[in-house]
Amino acid sequence: MVALLTVLLALVVIIGVGYEVTSRGRRIDASALLAIRDREIAQIMEATDEGFLSFDAVGTITSWSANSQQIFGWSAADVVAAR
Repeated sequence: MVALLTVLLALVVIIGVGYEVTSRGRRIDASALLAIRDREIAQIMEATDEGFLSFDAVGTITSWSANSQQIFGWSAADVVAAR
């Protein structure tokens, strides 16, 4: 009986560790994909003649493209909220 409980406990631990490793791997993959997407969006923003800016939920400017600086005359340091 004790041997059976020991084996079951060992299986639970092994499955738990495997789940944690898999979960961590998915988080890393998601972070890498997000970083790639952010770089692609930044490249698109800088490649166009349009000015791009983004806001958070309360209306604070969170990003400001170089073209926005030319259009509006303010630098990103002037308008992007300090973090």
